[in-house]
Amino acid sequence: MRNKKSTEPSPKQNQRISAAIALHQSGQLALAETHYRKLLAVLPSHPLLLANLGIVALQMGKLEDSVKLIKRSLHIQPNQPYAFNNLGNSLKDLNRLEDALDSYDQALALKADYAEAYGNRGLALQGLYRLDEALASYDSAIALKPYVPEVYCNRGLALQHLKRLDEALESYERAITLKPDYAIAYYNHGVTLQDLNRLDEALESYDHALAIKPDYAKAYSNRGVVLQDLKRFDEALASYDHALVHHADSAQVYSNRGITLQELNRPDEALASYDHAIILRPDDAKAYYNRGLTLKHLNRLDEAIDSYAMAIVLKPDYTEAYYNRGISLQNLNRLDAAQHCYECAIVLQADHAEAYWNIALLNIIRGDYEEGWKQYEWRWKVKSNHSIRTFAQPLWLGESSLSNKTLLIYPEQGLGDYIQCLRYVSLAEQNGVKVVLEAPEALTALASSLAGQFTLLETGQPLPDFDYHCPVMSLPLAFKTTLASIPATLPYLYAEKAK
Repeated sequence: MRNKKSTEPSPKQNQRISAAIALHQSGQLALAETHYRKLLAVLPSHPLLLANLGIVALQMGKLEDSVKLIKRSLHIQPNQPYAFNNLGNSLKDLNRLEDALDSYDQALALKADYAEAYGNRGLALQGLYRLDEALASYDSAIALKPYVPEVYCNRGLALQHLKRLDEALESYERAITLKPDYAIAYYNHGVTLQDLNRLDEALESYDHALAIKPDYAKAYSNRGVVLQDLKRFDEALASYDHALVHHADSAQVYSNRGITLQELNRPDEALASYDHAIILRPDDAKAYYNRGLTLKHLNRLDEAIDSYAMAIVLKPDYTEAYYNRGISLQNLNRLDAAQHCYECAIVLQADHAEAYWNIALLNIIRGDYEEGWKQYEWRWKVKSNHSIRTFAQPLWLGESSLSNKTLLIYPEQGLGDYIQCLRYVSLAEQNGVKVVLEAPEALTALASSLAGQFTLLETGQPLPDFDYHCPVMSLPLAFKTTLASIPATLPYLYAEKAK
């Protein structure tokens, strides 16, 4: 009888309960909490009071208290779908996602058309990376209540993680249509456009987010990245600085700001920005890596090597840190240590053309021409190599006799490399090869001083018929050059007498 009495308030107590609920609904949480607690002192088993006090605790961030209070309410009266939903919210905020999911499922078992529970259930599933299930839960929420912008926004995030980016955009756009001042939806819309490399549109979305929420540090930060990708470095720097005004302890912003300062050729400031990022986040491998690049730019090679090494300690599979550490070691003539770094990069990325090419250079420097010139062919796979040309005729690398055949020799890389390798033209003709020699405009006159019967053409002129082709820097490989067999008939070129 005592339990029954305690849960059946008097008319006066009902008035007090209504007053407490009114305070709660008006957002006066502290006052509502005080009133609920006073009422519970005389009605300790009142399920609505317990549940509502649990909601106040949730809203005030007292999550453990919220869980205890709502569970007490449900123990007394189990058939409360709204209480199960709010219990799920408290558990979700505590990152107890499986327990939260169970609470949402119990809410839906009691109320099958509970749109809010479906929406919250989607968030829990998303947190558990069960993205397809999360998406289905959001869709159920939308089928019941098609006008809730937050559900469309959360649905967009699930689609974004599933790499269904066009659908994610549509979901964010629906959220924005329903709530035109929805800064987070604009921000997520911008992130998705950034992922699609639609940078100008992404910038516009971030600007919308900032117009609504001028202190939105993440929007300023991402806006900076977009401007950086658009090579608008001064604007990117300003955007990062705005981000730091509103979020001064963001290691990511300091790290990205360093990259922009590096691009603006302000290396000392870039270095200071990386150092600030590392103070805020000492395990930031990328900041150490970029710091190494800046130190290398400043020719502080030993420090650069140490910075790359720290990046590798923090991220042992950091291919580019190994590679760039190798470059700094090579610049200090520490060739064996450099080669070890390049080999580590290749272990991590088997097709790392730049690492193979640098090993080729090391072998050529050491005089190991057999391996060096063979590995030098990796240059064609280097991303920055824009001198690649294609022909219907096969490439010749010395594997077959070219007697009575016509070989096209053409320039690549620098003028100095071309001059060095012109010595092979005579060697080819001595082997019965007809040579068509293509020369850069600046070196046509010099190339004409070579002895021989070759056909000389300036680059860009129509090519005659030929059987094979070979770029000049592949000639040492094709002729199996060693230190002992470098063609050394000197001089082989002559300047014009008038010059």
